[in-house]
Amino acid sequence: IGLCIRWKENVCDEYSNNTAPPTPDSSPAPSPSTGLPSVIVGDAGVNVCSSGYQKIQSEQGCKAAMVFVGKSEFNGDEKSEDWPSNCYFCDNVDECTDGVWFNKHESGSAVEGARPICALPGWEEDNVCISDTD
Repeated sequence: IGLCIRWKENVCDEYSNNTAPPTPDSSPAPSPSTGLPSVIVGDAGVNVCSSGYQKIQSEQGCKAAMVFVGKSEFNGDEKSEDWPSNCYFCDNVDECTDGVWFNKHESGSAVEGARPICALPGWEEDNVCISDTD
């Protein structure tokens, strides 16, 4: 069983099965309560999320979030002070393989071109079962 990426009435409604789902046709779906996208790719070269968003806290959350922003290549995890902490995306960034990464380093560093993947507060808790395994 893959990562549960959608829950309905406390039952997993959709699994990732470690395969890339179809790329969304448009921008991420807005959150019903705020009208803002639930998950975003932040600004390049920063190690923080835009106002109103927070960093994805788990590798499972990172894998689920990348679907919402049209990313399909998860490269793995690392623990490096030289790259942004938590979930981030590289595209044509020096010394970074293109795709999504999850950095377990507690603070990390901003890197020119690397972009954090961020979510509205509560999104990860509502959409990701942390006990899921690959």
